[in-house]
Parts: sequence; C-alpha cells; structure tokens
Amino acid sequence: MIKWITRGRRNPPGPAPIEADFDAQTDIGRQRDENQDAVLADELPGGRVLLAVADGVGGSADGAAASNAAIKALRAAVIAVNHPQHGLIEGFAAAHKAVLGLVSGEKRPATTLVAAIAEGPRVWIANVGDSRAYLATQAGLRQLTEDHSWVAEQVRAGRLSSDEARTSSMRNVITRAVGTGESPAPDITGPIDLTPVDTLMLSSDGLHGVVPDQTIAVVLNGDYGEETAPTLIHLANEAGGPDNVSVVLYRAY
Repeated sequence: MIKWITRGRRNPPGPAPIEADFDAQTDIGRQRDENQDAVLADELPGGRVLLAVADGVGGSADGAAASNAAIKALRAAVIAVNHPQHGLIEGFAAAHKAVLGLVSGEKRPATTLVAAIAEGPRVWIANVGDSRAYLATQAGLRQLTEDHSWVAEQVRAGRLSSDEARTSSMRNVITRAVGTGESPAPDITGPIDLTPVDTLMLSSDGLHGVVPDQTIAVVLNGDYGEETAPTLIHLANEAGGPDNVSVVLYRAY
C-alpha cells in the first residue's frame, strides 16, 4: 500500500514565473513489518521547496521514530534560515539533536538523511548515510551524493569492486548517521541548475539498492506524470521489496 505524502505545483509571482512539480511517496515494501522511512516534499515560506528522505537505522521501532524526528527538526530549522547551504547545515544539526533526544536506556536510534532545497531550477543537496540524490537527464542517471557506508568506502579505496559491494554482507553497515556520535557534518552539493527536462530524485536504498540505474532512468525520463513515483515503488516491490521504499521527485519547468 503506497502512502501518499504530498504533491505540489507552484508558480511563484515575478517577471519570469517558474513552475515546479514535487512528489514524495513511501511504501513498506514486501518483507518488512513496519515502514521506518520518512519523506518530505514541501513548499516553505518564500517559495523554496524542501525535499528529504530519511531511513531509520537499527531494525526496530526506534528507526521509525528517528527518521520522523529528523525530518520534522530539519524542516523547522530550514524555515528559520534564508541561505540554502546554511539552512541545510543548520537543519542537519537540528535533526541530529532531535534524534539524540530519543535515546532511552541502551537504545541508540539513528537515521540516514538526504535533503535538498530548491529555489526554482537551482538546488542544493546534503546527505549523511546511504540515502541518495540522483539527477536524471537525457544522458542518463547520475548519482549526486556519496554513500557513508563501509562498502562504499571500500570501493572508493579500491578494495572492493562495485559488483562485490552489491553482494557484500556488509552492504548495510553505515559509517555516518544522524543520531550517532558527534553531530555528523553532511556532505553539501550545489548549487546545481536543472533544465526543464531534468528530474531530481531522492531515494532510500529500498529503491536504488534494488532497481537498476538504467531502469530508474527510463522511468524518470518517461511520460509517467503523476505515476512516476508509484511506478518506481512498484518496480522495487516487483523485485522482491526487501526493504522500505521511498522516492522524492522534483522538476522545474
């Protein structure tokens, strides 16, 4: 069952109006008892759009609490800061503090977090963990973020091949997360300028860890309209749905 979160189309006033579509959807998948992902696609005061995906770490109810707390704190902090890059930095710090506040006894909830602030066709992206941002263009699909995971670090160091990383028993080990250790410094990417045929996608590993990049690119560059996110979620579930699946999309025209 797909949970519809939010979708919007904005056309702000000004000499050169910009229309933008954004969509955020999440699904429990086929092998989990609970959805520990949280998503957001929301127009903020001033016309900016905040996009985010958080994937709770730990395999317990605390994962769901962590992802939702992180998204809520991120949004509140970003609203208070006008500069996109500074807003993301403050937002991730606030998300980390909020997740730390959930600690009870020996439980240590944590979450991945990837977020973007869009001002029309210009976007800034920040991430911690292995939830990702992608850019789909007519040339194909390009990953914009680097994973903070054990296998990704081994691949970057040349100790594992990409094929070995996909099948490694360590592929779910996160090396940086919101809610663990000191406040994690997010990687910041941008600004990136989108063209009218480009799509920005944020996703949890329930999608990009299951559906091939080439297939994702075909869907994002296809004429699926409002069915784009549901189609991607369907493909992940058809491939076994081993994890929660989250997709956030943004297009500026």
